Amino acid sequence: MLSRFPCAALLSALLLVSSMPAIARGGGGMGGGTGGGMGGGSMGGGASSVPYMPPILGDDGHRYEFFEPTKLEPKFPDGYRCSSPTAYYGSPSDSRALSLMTPPGTPLRAIAVGEVIAKGKTPNADGAFLWLRLAPEDTGHPFWTFVKYQRLQDIPSIEIGSRTTVGEVIAVSGETGTSPLTTVYGPSPEFRMGGKYQSVVKARDGKLDDPMIFYISGIANPQIAHSASEEPKQIAVSVIGPEDMLLPTASNSVWPVACSR
Repeated sequence: MLSRFPCAALLSALLLVSSMPAIARGGGGMGGGTGGGMGGGSMGGGASSVPYMPPILGDDGHRYEFFEPTKLEPKFPDGYRCSSPTAYYGSPSDSRALSLMTPPGTPLRAIAVGEVIAKGKTPNADGAFLWLRLAPEDTGHPFWTFVKYQRLQDIPSIEIGSRTTVGEVIAVSGETGTSPLTTVYGPSPEFRMGGKYQSVVKARDGKLDDPMIFYISGIANPQIAHSASEEPKQIAVSVIGPEDMLLPTASNSVWPVACSR
């Protein structure tokens, strides 16, 4: 089975919202985005008020979330060349996403079995985007994971509500040469869309954090990844190799870009 390992992402504080409405069910996005929040749906309980929500990762330039990188690095199978992280998108100490080197037109893979919950396009640097929601029963983590792919070539054709398989091609990288990957971790499947262009997931009690955290096997809480040694630590990551082979074959998570030998 593919090990799941830590990836720190972007959050510094939770915003107290004293009068938050019930989490939306299903409604479409606006300003280019589509998709909807949900009060559980088939994967959770009924709608409820949300006393705490994380600050919006604002595509309108306000109230950005940040996170301190974990210094985790991917360790790929011997003999494989993969697109390693080039940088954390943001400032050196406060990051908002993990950037991957991706030549234009690079196929981007689902990092695990999940559900497409939103997609769309913004007029800013994020461009076309896609959000997946990954359930604990599929990832093996005791928390929910929300993953954003952005700067895509175009709005992906995969339908909202579709289930992805491990390593399935779900999008294509755009012209910037990098593909930022954003992850939000939380205790609940509930979320709502926010931001000026409805391109940001606000997960109930969720936190934006390092995408590398997702690849830590058996991690109970994403925060644990931040208490590790100051020295860089390598995390074993499964990959898609030649002829679309998943390596190791029984893995339930994978690197988002295929590798070569």
